[in-house]
Parts: sequence; C-alpha cells; structure tokens
Amino acid sequence: LQRYKGLNICMWKVILIICTLGNPCVIMEEDPIKTYKSKDDCLAVAQEKEADIINTFSQYGYAVTDTRADCETDPHGI
Repeated sequence: LQRYKGLNICMWKVILIICTLGNPCVIMEEDPIKTYKSKDDCLAVAQEKEADIINTFSQYGYAVTDTRADCETDPHGI
C-alpha cells in the first residue's frame, strides 16, 4: 500500500489463469498493465476478459478446462 496525504491507496490489477487440455496453465495480465481503484471495478473487467479469452481460445480449437479471473494489489499503481 502506498501512502498519499495520509491515506492508504491500493490499486488493483487483473490476473487471469487459463488452463487448456494438454497444455500447462497460463497466467495472464493486461499489457500494458492497467490499474483500478477498487477490487469490484477490477473484477468486473477481469470477468469480461475471462469470457473473451474463453471464447477466443475455443474458436482456435483449444479445450478450456479451467479458468480463474481475479485481481491483486499492484504495489506500483497509484
């Protein structure tokens, strides 16, 4: 957490984990990394991106076996 004028400021970044049949799971982040002021805002974006990735991987013939959309704090985001 970073301090700004006496307040704790915590920024969040999207993390996606995608597992496909016959391949190792892949951890993905936005590139360039974007940060969000609240975990709820971040999770909304993460869930949209998760749905997009599942759709795209399926279109290319990958069998998606597991996914996880989450957010973690970014110590560098402010």
